[in-house]
Amino acid sequence: MAITGFNSEDVRGKPYSELINSEPHEYKAIWDTLRRRKFWRDEILHRVKRGGTYRERALISPLHDENDKIIHYIKVGEDVTEQYELLLKKQEAEAASQAKSEFLSRMSHELRTPMTSILGFAQLLDMGAAGVLNREQAQNVAQILRAGGHLLELIDEVLDLARIESGRLTLSVTPVEIAPLLMEGVTIIEPQATPRNIKIINLVSPTDNYIVSADRMRLKQIVLNLMSNAVKYNRDGGSVILQAEETPNGGVQIAVQDTGNGIPSHRFDELFESFSRLDAESSDIKGTGIGLTITKRLVEAMNGTIGLESTVGKGSRFFVSFPPAVSR
Repeated sequence: MAITGFNSEDVRGKPYSELINSEPHEYKAIWDTLRRRKFWRDEILHRVKRGGTYRERALISPLHDENDKIIHYIKVGEDVTEQYELLLKKQEAEAASQAKSEFLSRMSHELRTPMTSILGFAQLLDMGAAGVLNREQAQNVAQILRAGGHLLELIDEVLDLARIESGRLTLSVTPVEIAPLLMEGVTIIEPQATPRNIKIINLVSPTDNYIVSADRMRLKQIVLNLMSNAVKYNRDGGSVILQAEETPNGGVQIAVQDTGNGIPSHRFDELFESFSRLDAESSDIKGTGIGLTITKRLVEAMNGTIGLESTVGKGSRFFVSFPPAVSR
């Protein structure tokens, strides 16, 4: 009564069809099952006295007398309206997420082809393929290359994000040595740091035998993104420190520490949201706002964890931990 609003007088002598909100063929299916001396179990919509419906997961079973004649039916039901609505919302959210990922993937592919062509022609102009450029022309071509390169980076990261969200990310997990991977990272990132006198200090020795289970290409992508951010959001003349240490479970934690402005603790979660740059979009610092989102998803896809520590005015320390490598 608490759910339906009906009391015993309301329902006594009434056909069951008046209490449910189902199509005739559904109602017929219930009775066809029961007449075959079988119980019926499924979900069904029931009417509410004050109007509306609720969803019930029900079991209806016939009761027999001593002569095996059906004399009554007994029903046991559970209100599953809230569960059903939550399931529908979950399915709708998953469908919307899938549609978004498909859209991003298709659009990114469509945008990448013409952008690659634009950059290719701009590079030819920059190399003098069409003759020597005057100062203004050279500046314009340089702007095309800078803006195009930034857009191509954004397209590639959107493609990566779409692959991850749609479940199409392919990983090849193998034992990966950390020391040589960090040395590669230093070689790639150092040219970004040198013009601003930012020193990259690698505390991981080539003889340190740190090995984890990961996809090497994706782990390198993670390390490069953390190192690149540590340089971009650092102060001129600052430093970036690379560290690695064994975790209690035998895995390895890799840390990248900078001497930038730091991040307030109440904004930590925002860092891993897509297109969130914590007000850096109003600065001259270039970025897509997707890098850390992808980094977090990649870390978790390889059964790792990511975290950070930060002090405003002193800098930040990002760290990623991965499980130990299986035996070779």
